[in-house]
Amino acid sequence: MKARITIDPSWTAEFFISHTRADSPFCRQLVLPVIESVSNRTFNKYVFMDYSNFGRGTEKDGPAVRRFAQAYAQEIDRILNESYRFVLVGSVAATQSEWVKREVTWWVDNHGLKGLLVVLREPCLLTTLHPVLQEGVATLHLTETADQNNTKLLAEALAVCLDS
Repeated sequence: MKARITIDPSWTAEFFISHTRADSPFCRQLVLPVIESVSNRTFNKYVFMDYSNFGRGTEKDGPAVRRFAQAYAQEIDRILNESYRFVLVGSVAATQSEWVKREVTWWVDNHGLKGLLVVLREPCLLTTLHPVLQEGVATLHLTETADQNNTKLLAEALAVCLDS
């Protein structure tokens, strides 16, 4: 049986948020609300942020998970292809994630640095995700709290990203 994952094909994302499950609380509390407010106000489009948690689809995950991961990867590719902006939440966990690496590689290979914004949750070596991430990528360093300063900084960085 072939696994199939489908998200409404008419659905497109203004922003694709690439992150790990470990970074989900940070994304939900700070990144997502600001992006949604900017995106909805400006373009009336959507933000894609994945909430799933499953294996990478390797041999040890078993055949059902592998089939699901392959089908899910195809949907992720489709959404990436239709997205206009890519927000990478940078963290140590992200640099160790095969899914994040795959998403970053797809974006850079297809769009270069255009529309790419890195939101650093903590210091990390981004070049482990892709070597081009050391070359003048728009990067914003934020703390864990959703205070006015962080919200303002992120909104300003997104405005620049929208203009790219």
